[in-house]
Amino acid sequence: MRTGSSAAFAVICMLHSAIAVTSGALMMFYMKEVYTLGHGVQTATRLLGSTPHDQLLIKTSDSFSGLLLVAIGFLLFMVSFVRDRDFQAFFAKGCTLLHLFMAVWRVYFERKVQDLAWDWLRQTVGDLLLALSWLFFLLYSWRENWFGPPPDDACDPSFLCEFDGVGEEDAVDNGGDEGHLRIMDMVVINA
Repeated sequence: MRTGSSAAFAVICMLHSAIAVTSGALMMFYMKEVYTLGHGVQTATRLLGSTPHDQLLIKTSDSFSGLLLVAIGFLLFMVSFVRDRDFQAFFAKGCTLLHLFMAVWRVYFERKVQDLAWDWLRQTVGDLLLALSWLFFLLYSWRENWFGPPPDDACDPSFLCEFDGVGEEDAVDNGGDEGHLRIMDMVVINA
Protein backbone atom coordinates (compact mmCIF):
# COMPACT_ATOMS: atom_id res chain seq x y z
CA MET A 1 0.00 0.00 0.00
CA ARG A 2 1.26 3.45 -0.86
CA THR A 3 1.67 6.19 1.70
CA GLY A 4 0.24 9.66 1.11
CA SER A 5 3.41 11.14 -0.34
CA SER A 6 4.05 8.07 -2.53
CA ALA A 7 0.57 8.34 -4.01
CA ALA A 8 1.01 12.08 -4.58
CA PHE A 9 4.35 11.43 -6.29
CA ALA A 10 2.78 8.81 -8.57
CA VAL A 11 -0.11 11.11 -9.50
CA ILE A 12 2.18 14.06 -10.27
CA CYS A 13 4.51 11.86 -12.33
CA MET A 14 1.59 10.39 -14.28
CA LEU A 15 0.14 13.84 -14.94
CA HIS A 16 3.48 15.22 -16.14
CA SER A 17 4.02 12.06 -18.18
CA ALA A 18 0.69 12.49 -19.96
CA ILE A 19 1.48 16.14 -20.69
CA ALA A 20 4.94 15.29 -22.06
CA VAL A 21 3.80 12.37 -24.23
CA THR A 22 0.85 14.33 -25.64
CA SER A 23 2.95 17.42 -26.36
CA GLY A 24 5.69 15.31 -27.93
CA ALA A 25 3.30 13.41 -30.16
CA LEU A 26 1.69 16.65 -31.31
CA MET A 27 5.13 18.13 -32.04
CA MET A 28 6.17 15.10 -34.10
CA PHE A 29 3.04 14.66 -36.18
CA TYR A 30 0.95 17.88 -36.10
CA MET A 31 3.45 20.71 -35.79
CA LYS A 32 1.83 22.98 -38.38
CA GLU A 33 -1.55 22.68 -36.68
CA VAL A 34 -0.05 23.25 -33.23
CA TYR A 35 1.80 26.36 -34.44
CA THR A 36 -1.36 27.66 -36.10
CA LEU A 37 -3.46 27.04 -32.98
CA GLY A 38 -0.89 28.54 -30.60
CA HIS A 39 0.47 31.46 -32.62
CA GLY A 40 -1.96 32.21 -35.43
CA VAL A 41 -1.67 31.59 -39.19
CA GLN A 42 0.74 34.41 -40.03
CA THR A 43 3.24 33.65 -37.25
CA ALA A 44 2.97 29.90 -37.88
CA THR A 45 3.92 30.44 -41.53
CA ARG A 46 7.03 32.39 -40.47
CA LEU A 47 7.97 29.83 -37.79
CA LEU A 48 7.75 26.93 -40.25
CA GLY A 49 10.35 28.51 -42.59
CA SER A 50 10.28 30.18 -45.98
CA THR A 51 12.45 27.90 -48.15
CA PRO A 52 12.08 24.13 -48.56
CA HIS A 53 15.49 23.60 -46.92
CA ASP A 54 14.50 25.70 -43.88
CA GLN A 55 11.18 23.87 -43.63
CA LEU A 56 12.95 20.48 -43.68
CA LEU A 57 15.39 21.57 -40.97
CA ILE A 58 12.62 22.97 -38.79
CA LYS A 59 10.44 19.88 -39.29
CA THR A 60 13.37 17.59 -38.40
CA SER A 61 14.23 19.67 -35.33
CA ASP A 62 10.60 19.68 -34.15
CA SER A 63 10.34 15.91 -34.67
CA PHE A 64 13.43 15.26 -32.56
CA SER A 65 12.19 17.66 -29.88
CA GLY A 66 8.86 15.82 -29.85
CA LEU A 67 10.64 12.47 -29.63
CA LEU A 68 12.62 13.78 -26.66
CA LEU A 69 9.39 14.83 -24.95
CA VAL A 70 7.87 11.39 -25.55
CA ALA A 71 10.98 9.76 -24.05
CA ILE A 72 10.78 12.11 -21.04
CA GLY A 73 7.10 11.18 -20.66
CA PHE A 74 7.92 7.47 -20.60
CA LEU A 75 10.74 8.12 -18.13
CA LEU A 76 8.30 9.97 -15.86
CA PHE A 77 5.88 7.07 -16.16
CA MET A 78 8.57 4.61 -15.07
CA VAL A 79 9.75 6.84 -12.22
CA SER A 80 6.20 7.10 -10.89
CA PHE A 81 6.50 3.52 -9.57
CA VAL A 82 9.58 4.22 -7.41
CA ARG A 83 8.71 4.13 -3.70
CA ASP A 84 11.98 5.36 -2.18
CA ARG A 85 11.19 8.62 -0.37
CA ASP A 86 14.72 9.98 -0.68
CA PHE A 87 14.69 9.43 -4.43
CA GLN A 88 11.24 11.00 -4.72
CA ALA A 89 12.40 14.14 -2.89
CA PHE A 90 15.60 14.32 -4.96
CA PHE A 91 13.65 13.86 -8.21
CA ALA A 92 11.04 16.47 -7.23
CA LYS A 93 13.76 19.01 -6.38
CA GLY A 94 15.42 18.39 -9.74
CA CYS A 95 12.15 18.78 -11.64
CA THR A 96 11.33 21.97 -9.75
CA LEU A 97 14.71 23.46 -10.66
CA LEU A 98 14.33 22.36 -14.27
CA HIS A 99 10.96 24.08 -14.62
CA LEU A 100 12.25 27.23 -12.89
CA PHE A 101 15.28 27.36 -15.21
CA MET A 102 12.94 26.97 -18.20
CA ALA A 103 10.86 29.90 -16.95
CA VAL A 104 13.99 32.04 -16.51
CA TRP A 105 15.17 31.07 -20.00
CA ARG A 106 11.82 32.11 -21.46
CA VAL A 107 11.92 35.46 -19.66
CA TYR A 108 15.48 36.34 -20.67
CA PHE A 109 15.80 34.81 -24.15
CA GLU A 110 12.54 33.64 -25.72
CA ARG A 111 10.76 36.96 -25.29
CA LYS A 112 13.45 38.60 -27.44
CA VAL A 113 12.46 36.49 -30.45
CA GLN A 114 10.07 38.74 -32.34
CA ASP A 115 7.73 35.97 -33.54
CA LEU A 116 7.42 34.49 -30.05
CA ALA A 117 7.24 37.77 -28.14
CA TRP A 118 3.55 37.34 -27.28
CA ASP A 119 3.72 33.72 -26.16
CA TRP A 120 6.58 33.77 -23.66
CA LEU A 121 4.38 34.96 -20.80
CA ARG A 122 1.81 32.18 -21.26
CA GLN A 123 4.53 29.54 -21.49
CA THR A 124 6.37 30.97 -18.48
CA VAL A 125 3.20 30.71 -16.41
CA GLY A 126 2.86 27.08 -17.55
CA ASP A 127 6.44 26.34 -16.46
CA LEU A 128 5.83 27.95 -13.09
CA LEU A 129 2.63 25.93 -12.57
CA LEU A 130 4.48 22.69 -13.36
CA ALA A 131 7.22 23.69 -10.89
CA LEU A 132 4.54 24.52 -8.32
CA SER A 133 3.09 21.01 -8.55
CA TRP A 134 6.48 19.54 -7.59
CA LEU A 135 6.87 22.14 -4.85
CA PHE A 136 3.49 21.14 -3.37
CA PHE A 137 4.67 17.52 -3.36
CA LEU A 138 7.87 18.53 -1.53
CA LEU A 139 5.90 20.50 1.06
CA TYR A 140 3.50 17.60 1.55
CA SER A 141 6.30 15.08 2.00
CA TRP A 142 8.20 17.40 4.37
CA ARG A 143 5.03 17.83 6.45
CA GLU A 144 4.69 14.07 6.55
CA ASN A 145 8.35 13.68 7.64
CA TRP A 146 8.13 16.30 10.39
CA PHE A 147 4.65 15.69 11.75
CA GLY A 148 4.13 12.06 10.83
CA PRO A 149 1.71 10.52 8.38
CA PRO A 150 -1.95 11.49 8.44
CA PRO A 151 -4.04 9.42 10.87
CA ASP A 152 -5.16 6.02 9.63
CA ASP A 153 -8.88 5.46 9.02
CA ALA A 154 -8.83 2.42 11.31
CA CYS A 155 -8.14 4.48 14.43
CA ASP A 156 -9.91 7.79 14.89
CA PRO A 157 -7.46 10.43 16.22
CA SER A 158 -9.88 11.40 19.01
CA PHE A 159 -9.49 7.91 20.48
CA LEU A 160 -6.48 6.38 22.12
CA CYS A 161 -5.89 2.88 20.77
CA GLU A 162 -4.13 0.54 23.10
CA PHE A 163 -3.67 -3.19 23.35
CA ASP A 164 -4.86 -4.65 26.65
CA GLY A 165 -2.41 -7.33 27.73
CA VAL A 166 -1.83 -8.85 24.33
CA GLY A 167 1.02 -11.30 24.19
CA GLU A 168 1.71 -14.62 22.56
CA GLU A 169 -0.60 -16.40 24.99
CA ASP A 170 -3.50 -14.11 23.87
CA ALA A 171 -2.98 -14.76 20.16
CA VAL A 172 -5.12 -17.39 18.49
CA ASP A 173 -3.95 -19.54 15.62
CA ASN A 174 -5.88 -18.52 12.51
CA GLY A 175 -6.48 -21.62 10.42
CA GLY A 176 -3.23 -23.50 11.01
CA ASP A 177 -0.96 -20.98 9.25
CA GLU A 178 2.05 -20.29 11.43
CA GLY A 179 2.61 -16.76 10.16
CA HIS A 180 -0.98 -15.58 10.50
CA LEU A 181 -2.09 -14.85 14.05
CA ARG A 182 -5.20 -12.99 15.08
CA ILE A 183 -4.83 -10.54 17.97
CA MET A 184 -7.52 -10.72 20.61
CA ASP A 185 -8.55 -8.27 23.33
CA MET A 186 -7.94 -4.98 21.50
CA VAL A 187 -9.61 -2.26 23.50
CA VAL A 188 -10.30 1.23 22.25
CA ILE A 189 -10.45 3.71 25.10
CA ASN A 190 -11.88 7.18 24.64
CA ALA A 191 -9.16 9.73 25.49
